[in-house]
Amino acid sequence: MTSIPADGPSPSRRPLLQRSRPRPPMLLLIAILALAAFLRLDGLGEVDLRGDEVTFFLTLQEGINPVSYLVDHLRQFDHDRQMPIPRWLSATLVQALGLPADTRSARLFFALAGMATSLAFWVLGSQLGCLFAENHRRQPSGAGEQEAWWVVSLAPLLALLTAINPFHLYWSRTAHIYVYPLLFLTLSLACALGWLRSLAHDREREGAARAWLVGTGVSTILASYSHMSAWPACGLLWLFLLGAWLSRRGLARTSHQPSTATPNLPRPPASDGDSASRQSVTMPAAQKTPSSLDSQASSVSRDEFGEKLELLRAVWPLPFWPRALLAVLGFWALSLAPWAWQFAEGITGGTADPVWSGATNPLYEFGAMWRLPFVMTWGGGWRSAFTVGLPLAALILGWRHRSWGRTIRWILGAGLILFVVLSLAQSTGFFAVRYYAPLWTLLLLLSGLGVVLLAEKVGSKGAGRASVVLRSSLALTGFTVALAAAMFIPLRALLELRGNPVEFSRLARTLDETFSEATPVLINGMNVAMVEMKPYLSEKVTATFTIPDIGFEMWRDNQWRASAEGFLRRFPDAALVQQGRNFYDHPEVGPWAFPEEYFAQQIQLRNEPALTLRRLLLAASEDFSSGSVESSRSIVRVLYNWPEDLVARARSEGKEELVLFGEGWHYLKLRDFSDWRGVSERASLVLHNLSETTRRLEVEILYRLQGGRKQLRVVASDSGEVIGDYVANPVKQVAVWPLVVEVQPGSRELDIVDPTWQTGRATLLVAAVRIKQEEPSDLSVVSN
Repeated sequence: MTSIPADGPSPSRRPLLQRSRPRPPMLLLIAILALAAFLRLDGLGEVDLRGDEVTFFLTLQEGINPVSYLVDHLRQFDHDRQMPIPRWLSATLVQALGLPADTRSARLFFALAGMATSLAFWVLGSQLGCLFAENHRRQPSGAGEQEAWWVVSLAPLLALLTAINPFHLYWSRTAHIYVYPLLFLTLSLACALGWLRSLAHDREREGAARAWLVGTGVSTILASYSHMSAWPACGLLWLFLLGAWLSRRGLARTSHQPSTATPNLPRPPASDGDSASRQSVTMPAAQKTPSSLDSQASSVSRDEFGEKLELLRAVWPLPFWPRALLAVLGFWALSLAPWAWQFAEGITGGTADPVWSGATNPLYEFGAMWRLPFVMTWGGGWRSAFTVGLPLAALILGWRHRSWGRTIRWILGAGLILFVVLSLAQSTGFFAVRYYAPLWTLLLLLSGLGVVLLAEKVGSKGAGRASVVLRSSLALTGFTVALAAAMFIPLRALLELRGNPVEFSRLARTLDETFSEATPVLINGMNVAMVEMKPYLSEKVTATFTIPDIGFEMWRDNQWRASAEGFLRRFPDAALVQQGRNFYDHPEVGPWAFPEEYFAQQIQLRNEPALTLRRLLLAASEDFSSGSVESSRSIVRVLYNWPEDLVARARSEGKEELVLFGEGWHYLKLRDFSDWRGVSERASLVLHNLSETTRRLEVEILYRLQGGRKQLRVVASDSGEVIGDYVANPVKQVAVWPLVVEVQPGSRELDIVDPTWQTGRATLLVAAVRIKQEEPSDLSVVSN
């Protein structure tokens, strides 16, 4: 044991923890938070809502009762797997502050949570920087300057990386869940590290240790209440804290053995008074006889043993900390009990799927996981130098580093465990980067440590210890500026993004400008037609779907493509919107040739910022990146036929007659998912005679009635000639209204009129209109 003067250590040799700790300038933190705020708030209300955002937006407009909203989440948890904090907290704050229920307000607190994540990483960086400095406290003279550099540099670096990270920025600008677990998981790690560091100080820091422990408990609860992917991450963190606590026994068993190794975890210095009282007094060399040396060695051994025991009592004050740690851990576990019970009950009872459902082909989905580190960090292409290079530098340079080795190994081990657990939780095979949210904190942490370890490596080259900090600082600045410059295009694309990835407002304007009143538009997606399009559609056109098609199994089992073809043939004036070509790239399905063959007209709406993010491997949602470029939702196709296109196709197929819907029809979809064109007071049919001679066309109108009897009259649109009258009676099945009309070569328009509409108000629901010679439809028909 090295002896020092009895009057205490010299100022230059005092442990770093007893000096005033250097801190990063607050102006730098303010600047980083300002950058984060600009990137997250600029144009926040200009991006079209997507499915989950629309649901939250409608909830916001209706208002919530905070208590019943939490209860509803618990009741529905067995099948929707949604934790309440993101929506509940955001809606409660919007409502409490009296903010307007608009798109910007819906996303505001998600954006603020994104800004707070930069602050959480600042705290985490400060704790890690201090940990590094503490592990350098026994370095030779001059190390203090380098230790101070680490403390100052790590916090702003990690905060800045958070601010400019595209994955985090995307979810910060989206009113959907994932930015909250990113925030609270980062804060949980920062608080846990702060607690461990506070325990390594003397008893004067017990108050700080208690605050950090409470912060860890609160943060893990909030993270677990944000998304289920946080459950294993928080559980792993608590296991680590328990392991760190139990390791005190190993310290006690080895405390009698002298050691000169610098520990990787911080250990507390004794207070000045205690240190002075326990130090052996230096003896002049001439007075050190063999007997005195033996006596001194014995004294040193006893003093070291006493110091170890005192250290153990200071770090682990047994009467309090075991109870406190177990109490906070128990409170976290107890808070999850109702949700865990619902989850277990749903799984064991067979009433719910595993954590995340929607599988297609497990091997096919697993193959998409290679994108995960690219999407979560800095993208592909030449940017892979940052995506792959920075974590790899952290692992290689830090694995056996005297200060960072254990930290790097813990991060790698935790990441691998979380990846395996989260992959097993997605047992149905459905892959989505966002479901691996806890890995983001670890990947960003590895990127930051890669920067500082590379900077240290560069700084250590060259002569003169005094210039180490300068060279390291310049290298750190250079790497950071290069990374920020590499993110310029992705960040600009995210700020220019107007759809996630479908630009529904642009699509709605296109439909209004292209089609006439009440044109049915078939959307290849039930949720899109019923939810996502609703805030943007006018009353001019009607967005619809055929059958439920959520998830591959439902889409396949309900034979969606066959249902769509039948719909478009029965209603030839209808358009088809493909917001993504569903399952064109799926190995069990393949392309769908019908739309390209059936439709003559096409409009493409390309979301260029979304395509940029896809190309750079920085599309945070699989909606951007699933399938090929031409099949992704970033390209929307509107396919349709003008009447002349339908006539030309009928001629090319050798047909001599054709009947089309004219003006006045509206569209209805009933609860049994059947589709109908409705006649209220007046609607028209257009009959085409494609031959060279006058023909008598036998037209069959397949209908049902909504209401009582309906008196109908058929009138020639040009002359007003009455073709015939018909009384439609209510029937349980589809009935046939036969209509014989003479048509000269060309076309003839007929009006179907209800003279008694003002008194009767019954609606004729038409399933199809066909020429009798055509093949019969698959509809069940009875005569009237």
